[in-house]
Amino acid sequence: MLGGSYEDNGLVFCLETGRPIDPRNFTRHFEKMLARAGIPRVRFHDIRHTFATLLLELGESLKTVQEMLGHSRIAVTSDIYTHVSLDLKRQAAAKLDLLLSAGEKPENNLGTNRAPNADLEKKKASR
Repeated sequence: MLGGSYEDNGLVFCLETGRPIDPRNFTRHFEKMLARAGIPRVRFHDIRHTFATLLLELGESLKTVQEMLGHSRIAVTSDIYTHVSLDLKRQAAAKLDLLLSAGEKPENNLGTNRAPNADLEKKKASR
């Protein structure tokens, strides 16, 4: 459409010319979209926190989340963009309980689509 006037800057969000969007314009457009959808006002950057946390709660590896967020170091992802939810804490405690009460080592489910506490559920069902 624009021929030679398009600048490929490798941006996910850009103007039709490929140039960066002014952050204030992006924020205004984002807030209008939220209002039209009936979603409470939230900062765009907060979506990154939610994205990372949900993936980790689903058992995705920290390395995969790091790469999807585009961080150069895994420490950035781990320290800043992820929050240990109550559900993850409960799952970790359940795994430890299973290990200590049964004397068995639960399977490591990181990076799989299985629920992190599937071993606990299987153990409970066999009792």
